[in-house]
This record gives sequence, C-alpha cells and structure tokens, in this order.
Amino acid sequence: MIEHDEITQRLADYESGRLSNVTTRELISLMRNERDALRTQLWETQGRLAKYAAEAESWKDRTRDRAKKLAKAEAARDKLVGQLNDLINDSHGVSGLHLNGDEAPWDWLIDNGWLAALAEIEKD
Repeated sequence: MIEHDEITQRLADYESGRLSNVTTRELISLMRNERDALRTQLWETQGRLAKYAAEAESWKDRTRDRAKKLAKAEAARDKLVGQLNDLINDSHGVSGLHLNGDEAPWDWLIDNGWLAALAEIEKD
C-alpha cells in the first residue's frame, strides 16, 4: 500500500502541472490501488465488527437467560425458606431423628448444624 503522504505529494505535483501524462496514469493507478486496499481493509473490519456484534448479542442472550434462571432459583429458595420457617413456627422439632423416639428441637437442629444453611440464608 502506498503511503498517504506520497499520494498527497504526487497529487500536488499533478495539480501544479509538474507531471507528465505517463506519471498522471501512474498516479491514477496508485490511487486506485490505494482505494482497493482501503476497501479490502474496510470489508475485513466490517466482517470483524459483525462477528463481534454477534458474539456480544450471544453473550447478552446467555446473560439474560442466566439472570432469569437465577431469579427463579432465588424465588424458589425464598419460598422454601418461608415454608421451613412456617414449619418451625408451627411445630417443636423433629421426632425420631435420633432413632430413639426423642424430639430434636428446632433450636438444637439449627445450633448443631442440621439447618445451618437456613441460618445463613436468613442472615442475607
């Protein structure tokens, strides 16, 4: 590809009348070659931009889908926590957990790690 400054200088020489017809044809050829090279660069750049735009759209779609799934999971978690809290509030504990007939109170279950995740979720 010819340098832009060279084309500019030759064009100035042409406009001042310092070029012969052969040189004029040469200048036109150089300018056409430069134009063609720039068109090729433009097409390549447009192709890359189209590829990047498609990739960005794909990432956007996947992010939107993941956000929807996360929102559903959070809603299910919140519902489960509410149901567990209702169960805890409406009962004393779990009977038969230790296979000895004793009741395991909810406070004991939470304090001893049986329902540690519930305590963590409620902190949020």
